[in-house]
Amino acid sequence: MRRLPSIVLLATLVILGTVPAEYAQSSEIFLYDGVSTIKLTDGPSTHMHPKINDSGWVVWYGSDGSDNEIFLYDGSAVIQLTDNSRNDILPEINDAGWVVWQGCDSGVGYFCDGGDSEIFLYDGISTTKLTDNNYNDRWPQINDNGYVVWDGGGIWLYDGSTSSELADSGALPQINDNNWVCWYASDGSEPEIFLYDGSGITQITDNSFSDIAPEINDDGWMVWYGGDIDHYEIFLYDGSVITQLTDNDYTDYNPKINNNGWVVWEGWVVSGNSEIFLYDGTSTTELTNPGNDYRPRINDNGWVVWYGYEGLASDVLLYDGTGISRLTDVTGYSEEVPDINNSGYVVWSGEIPSESYTATANAEASVYGIDSLTGSGIFNEMILLLIPVGGVILLRILRRNR
Repeated sequence: MRRLPSIVLLATLVILGTVPAEYAQSSEIFLYDGVSTIKLTDGPSTHMHPKINDSGWVVWYGSDGSDNEIFLYDGSAVIQLTDNSRNDILPEINDAGWVVWQGCDSGVGYFCDGGDSEIFLYDGISTTKLTDNNYNDRWPQINDNGYVVWDGGGIWLYDGSTSSELADSGALPQINDNNWVCWYASDGSEPEIFLYDGSGITQITDNSFSDIAPEINDDGWMVWYGGDIDHYEIFLYDGSVITQLTDNDYTDYNPKINNNGWVVWEGWVVSGNSEIFLYDGTSTTELTNPGNDYRPRINDNGWVVWYGYEGLASDVLLYDGTGISRLTDVTGYSEEVPDINNSGYVVWSGEIPSESYTATANAEASVYGIDSLTGSGIFNEMILLLIPVGGVILLRILRRNR
């Protein structure tokens, strides 16, 4: 009999920026190759969540008119990897072009609410269903060895031949190319950070506040944000010592780390003003100010990409170590959720802002039993934080209208 985790759901869902392309009526996928930008899709459906590998291959999910399917660009053509009645979402790609994703047999939303989601793996030739059970498997990640990790109530690892449960509770696992896995889970009081190094599990943090959403590089260094529901700071673990990178009176969150130990994150410097920060192993630089800048990603060269707002629309911006370039500048067209590879190629999703945001955001909110996420005006941004408190999941929504 499967063991039930001590906390039914331990997860943090952060949706940052405007209501992203995921909520638009129509959005497209764009790729910048260091010289020019090409559009990989051509409507009228919605395409979102693009990810890019070091070969410049891109994966995303998009609507086929009835549900979401997985699409792959292999450098020359777009291939539709799935064609079924499932809702296939959240793909990830490794440098070999292998793709993993979450497929909802029924239900709605990222949590496949009211249904059952499974994990699927495409190895360049065929697709394998890695899970087949009556509970939700979600948030898959894949490394360059083809190992896959996911949240299936507990933390699960597929090593190319078999799947094993590393822990019976936890959320948002990440894996590096040495097959080390990190995640966060409750220790009975607060969420803490855990690390599997191929032989055993170590609890990295043990404190009186929440430690959430760790990321890991190939040296086993980790970064995460920790604090209480109103205030978070950024922490870095270098394999032996934990260093607090930030110490201020505002919330820092969404950190990412590269293989040199450089870290990038967002900080809500003042209400309504999110900025991008970069730690280069020695000091921290605020890359943006002023503005509304979100969702940074960093490559191993220290290049950083994010999206930022000026007025009602957003653009994709790139820091190349010396200066910031605006990769997009189309009036009334929002460019969001970028990703970057080690060659400096950037992929993102872009859509035309619409009043339909209000309706679609509220539809998504209803998944979580919320009447409305929007007040007067056009919905600007929301953060959904699912915080475990004494075994009870509290949903906090922070929002702003334009």
